[in-house]
Amino acid sequence: DKELNVAFVSHEPFIFKNKNLEYNLGYGLKIRKINKKTIKNEVNSLIFKYKLQKMNKKMKELTLSEIKIITLLRAIIRKPKYLLLEYFFEDLDPQYFNLAKQIISNSNALVIACEKDEVKAFENFKVLRFNCGIL
Repeated sequence: DKELNVAFVSHEPFIFKNKNLEYNLGYGLKIRKINKKTIKNEVNSLIFKYKLQKMNKKMKELTLSEIKIITLLRAIIRKPKYLLLEYFFEDLDPQYFNLAKQIISNSNALVIACEKDEVKAFENFKVLRFNCGIL
């Protein structure tokens, strides 16, 4: 939501499989009518910073974990005040765990995460846990 400055990363991540990495990362800025040069600079900065050049293959060939990383970065590129994660770490390949942790750590967003289990990515954060169950 633009007014609340909230970004949401769904448990079922979505990418544009017929587009490239740059398009997928820059989409959130494009719909906010950010100019093309700024989008290109922001996207290239993320690709370089997180060494994502290897993901610049056909989007149809990406793994679920790679798609999750792209959707996380697509949310982060908007510089949201609040970042909502829905079971983000569930089914994330261990090789992408530290990258996801780094991306989240580098954001200035207040992270609100819904996870089934404790997640080691949040071990250095202040965490407010809710135990929700059937009454």
